[in-house]
Amino acid sequence: MKLSTCRSCGNQIIWTTLESGKKCPMDAEAQTLATFQPGSTPTYRLDDLGGGNVDALRFDNNELTDSTEFHVSHFATCPNASQHSKK
Repeated sequence: MKLSTCRSCGNQIIWTTLESGKKCPMDAEAQTLATFQPGSTPTYRLDDLGGGNVDALRFDNNELTDSTEFHVSHFATCPNASQHSKK
């Protein structure tokens, strides 16, 4: 997986393709329930397809266990996310 850097906050991100076909930045660092409480934030499993392609498959938050590693959309964690949303 190729790491990128968010232009506004500087955190590392991974560009993925959602099941809808849309591109989405994900936080590069995997989370667990011990480090992040997802609440209503969607959580994803990332599949590295090679060649720089990464698919994000959504977890049902009920499937998460204490040790399940997941990623979240950078739009949910970036302090400057509103600067990047399409109006």
